[in-house]
Amino acid sequence: MASITKNRSQRHKKLLEDIDNALKNTQQREALLTAQKNSRHHRDKAYAETETMDIFLEEAREVKRRNIDDSVELVEKFTEKIKKLGGKVFLADNEETAVNYILNVAKDKNVKSILKSKTLTGEEISINEHLEEANFEVIETDLGERIVQLAHERPIHIVAPAIHKNRQQIADLFTEDTGKKVPPDPEVIAKVARESLRKDFLRADMGISGGNIAVAETGTIVLVTNEGNARLTTTLPETHIAIIGIEKVVRSLDDAMKILEVLPKSATGQKVTSYFTFINGRNQGDFHVVLLDNGRTEMKKDNLFKEALYCIRCGACMNICPTFNVVGGHVFGHIYPAPIGLPWTNYVHGEDNAIDITELCISCGLCKDICPEDIDIPLMISTVKEKDIELYGEKRINKFLSENEKTIDLSSKTAPIANWMLKRGAFRFILEKITGLDRRRPMPSFSRKTFFNWFKNRETKNAFTTSKYLNKDIFHDKMKVVYFVDTYANYNDPEIGISTVKILEKNNVKVEVPPQKGSAMPLVLYGYLDDAKKTAKYNVDNMLPYVKKGYKIVTSEPTAAFTLKEVYPKLLETQEAELVGENTFELFGYLSKLNKEGKMSQNFKKVEKEHVGYHMPCHSRPLDKETPVAKIMEMIGLDVEVIDHGCCGMAGTYGFRAGLEGYDVSMEIAKPLCKDFSRPEIKYGLTESSVCSMQITHGSEKEIIHPITILKEAYELD
Repeated sequence: MASITKNRSQRHKKLLEDIDNALKNTQQREALLTAQKNSRHHRDKAYAETETMDIFLEEAREVKRRNIDDSVELVEKFTEKIKKLGGKVFLADNEETAVNYILNVAKDKNVKSILKSKTLTGEEISINEHLEEANFEVIETDLGERIVQLAHERPIHIVAPAIHKNRQQIADLFTEDTGKKVPPDPEVIAKVARESLRKDFLRADMGISGGNIAVAETGTIVLVTNEGNARLTTTLPETHIAIIGIEKVVRSLDDAMKILEVLPKSATGQKVTSYFTFINGRNQGDFHVVLLDNGRTEMKKDNLFKEALYCIRCGACMNICPTFNVVGGHVFGHIYPAPIGLPWTNYVHGEDNAIDITELCISCGLCKDICPEDIDIPLMISTVKEKDIELYGEKRINKFLSENEKTIDLSSKTAPIANWMLKRGAFRFILEKITGLDRRRPMPSFSRKTFFNWFKNRETKNAFTTSKYLNKDIFHDKMKVVYFVDTYANYNDPEIGISTVKILEKNNVKVEVPPQKGSAMPLVLYGYLDDAKKTAKYNVDNMLPYVKKGYKIVTSEPTAAFTLKEVYPKLLETQEAELVGENTFELFGYLSKLNKEGKMSQNFKKVEKEHVGYHMPCHSRPLDKETPVAKIMEMIGLDVEVIDHGCCGMAGTYGFRAGLEGYDVSMEIAKPLCKDFSRPEIKYGLTESSVCSMQITHGSEKEIIHPITILKEAYELD
C-alpha cells in the first residue's frame, strides 16, 4: 500500500507541475478564454433563435435514455443490417481487440497510407499511435486534428482540437511540414492544407472514420462535420473502417434526427452544421465497422455513471468549465478531456487515470447546467473523489474544509480572538503549513451573535402576527416558509439571515427555522459522500414535515438552494428528498414568484440610481434563468449590469486551498470577471453568494454587497 500511495503522490506532483506550466502559458489561456466565450455566445444565440429548443432538448434526452436502455438489442439489429449491406462488423470488448482487428485489416489489404477523419472513439483507443508503431502512414484530414498531429500533441478539446494554437504557431507547423513559408493567414493556411490533402486523398489505401450516430433499422452511419473531409475519407480509399462506440446506436432515423437538432447548436452554435453525411454501405471496396465496448457495458450497470452514456459529444461542458478554461484539456484530461471526460476515463481508461485529475473539478455545477442531455457530471466526479479517499486516504486540507462547520462554530464562539488572529500574517503562515489554507486568501469575519440565537430569542418575544415588519395592507393565506440558513448567514454575517426574515415578513410570509445543519456542499466537493448523505437526510427529515403542511423552503445562499434542490435528490434517491427539492427556492427567486402573483409588497423607497454590476453565482443558474436579483434591484431603482464570465473561481471552499491546489487557479479563473467589476463606472457589485462576494472583492477591490442589504434599505427596515 505504501508504494501505491507513493505513486499517487508522484502523479499528483506531476499534475501540479502541469498546472503551473499551463498557468504560465499566457497565449494558451487567452486562446482558450476567447474560444470558450465565443462558443458559449454562439450556442446561446442558436438556442434563443430556436423557438422549439426546449422540445428539441427533451426529445434528444428521451432518445438517448430509451436507446441506451435498449442498447443490446439495437447493437444486434445494427450488426445484422450492416452485414446485409455487405459490410463486416467486429464487436470489440476493449482497446486491444479493436486495435488488433484494425491492424489485421490493414495488413491483409497491404495498406500503406491511411486517411483519418475526426473520431473520438479512435482517440480513445489511441489508434494513430498503434498504426504508426506498425509503420503505417496516418494522415489526419480534419484541419484541427491535422494541426495537433503536426505538433505531436493530442486534441485539447473534443470539438475544436487546436483551439490553443494561434495563427503564427499553426503557420509555423505547416511551414515545417511543407518546406514552404506559410504566412499566419487563416485563408492561406486552409488553402495549403487542402492542397496537401488532395494528393493524400488520391493515394490513400484506407480511410478510418468515427460515427456520431449509428442507426439500427437502416444500418446508417451518420457523420457530422464542417469541412467535408469525412465524405472523401469514407469514399475514396479502397477500404473504410468506422470506429463507433456501442452507445451511439439508436433505433431509427427519426431518433437520429432528434439528436441532430441539438448537436450542432450545442457544439458550435450552428443551427445546421455544414455537412451531415449518411453512409449506407459502399458501392465498391471493403466496409468494416468496429463497435467498441471498452467499459461501456459496465458503465451502463451503474445507475449514476450510466448517464455518461447519454453524452452526444458536443463539448459544451468544456466551453463552460472554469478550470478547463485556464489549464486546458492536456492537463484536465487523460485522453477524453474534462468535465465529461473524467467519468468516461474512470470506466474506459481506469480509475487511477480519473482520480489523478479529479481535483481540477471544483463542483461549480456549470457543466450539468449547460449539458443538453442534463448529465450529472459533478456528482459522478465526486464519486471518483470518494474512491480516491478510499484508495489513497484523506488530504488534510480537504478534510479540514469538509468539516468547516466545526471550525466555524469554534471561530464564532471565540470571534474577537479568532478574527484578530486570522488577520495576523504569522498565524496565517502557520495555519497554511498545518492545514493547507492559503495565507493570501482573506478570511471572512465571524460573529459571536449567531442567527439561530437571534431567531430563538425573537421567537420567545414576538409572534409572527405581532411582528412590526408585517405589511397589514396585504395578507395572503398559506404564505409560509422554512428558512434554510446555511453556514455563512448563521456564523459569519447574521445580518443576512435577519434581513431575510424581516423582508419575508414585510411580504406577509410566516418564517419558521427548524433544526438544520449546513448544506454539506463541501462534503460533496471533496468526495465525502457518505457523510454528505447523513447531513442530507438530517436536513430533509427536518424540512419534510413543514413541506407536507404547505411550507416552501427559502434560503439566502444559492449553494444551499442548489444542494437541497439538485444534489439531495440524487444523493438520497428518495421521494422525500424530491419533495423537499421541488419546494425549495433561493430568496430572490421566491420574491420574484410572489411578484408575478401580485403578492410582493411594492411599499419600498426607491434607492439612489447607480450603475452597479451583478454576478450570478454558478449555483443560481439552474434555479432561475431570469436573473431575479437583477430584476428586483431594477424595480427599486438601480441600473444593473449583469457581468457574466461564468464561474468566479472561488467554488465554495476550493479557493481557500493553498497554491496550485486552489488559490492560484481560483484567482486565474477570476481575472476576467474581476477586471470587469474594476471598471470605474461600476459603483459597487452585487451577488447573493457569500464566497463569490469574497472572491470578487479580493480580485477587484470593489465593494460587493448582498442584494438583501439593498432590498432591506428600500423597504426601510431597521
